Amino acid sequence: MKFRKLVIENYKSFQFPTDIVFPEGENGRSIFLIGGMNGAGKTSIMEAVTYCLYGAKVDEIYRNINRREKAKGNANVTFELVMEMDDGSELIVKRSWTAGAASDPRPRDLTERLVVVRDGKRVSVQSQEIWQDFIRAAIPPGITQFFFFDGEKIQEIAADDHSEVRLKSSLEAALGIQYINRLAADIAYIKQEERKGFVAISDEGPGVQTERAEAGTQRAPAQAQGPRGAAIGAGPLQGASRRGKKALPGCFQHGA
Repeated sequence: MKFRKLVIENYKSFQFPTDIVFPEGENGRSIFLIGGMNGAGKTSIMEAVTYCLYGAKVDEIYRNINRREKAKGNANVTFELVMEMDDGSELIVKRSWTAGAASDPRPRDLTERLVVVRDGKRVSVQSQEIWQDFIRAAIPPGITQFFFFDGEKIQEIAADDHSEVRLKSSLEAALGIQYINRLAADIAYIKQEERKGFVAISDEGPGVQTERAEAGTQRAPAQAQGPRGAAIGAGPLQGASRRGKKALPGCFQHGA
């Protein structure tokens, strides 16, 4: 994926539509250094790329509308990014915020709109959601700080104690490892739920057997003639426990 052109309109110092072209180097690879005075819009360019790809909160967009245009009641902000995909196709992403007919627009009046065009054909609304998932998987938001960064903030990035953790999670997202981790977590959860089911069944088993044993003690005594006239009694079990303890199989009654 290569960036070809970025268009910014009505955002911070970019009052009018401004095209920023990213030419390709001789070897097909390019590193772009953007310099300028404070307030010239260096940081705004990186923010425009991020907001165009991932979106932004309306409060953030409203706060950074060009002051002159905001005074005129113009709250329409537009970012457009032209990219060349790995398969050679052209992808245009245009994200805009408009306030409609509001005379004094407020953040709540802004409505976000996303338009995606691939090789001259507009992507359907249903595919736009798939596109958003695709771009987040291809370029995770956490990894952009290592590709688009402000030179003045290099020291801040280097001194970040959590940069290794962020880099690890971002690289896992770029490689799709987070899906494997999620699958492993789901499998562990399912196995845990199955074990809970097994415990419930094993707890129920002795109770069923106990109830059957207690029911058997209420049956009428059955006499059977044993050797030497001994009568084997199958009457009530002596010492049977309602807690499921094993009782004696019966008692012997010797005749006179």
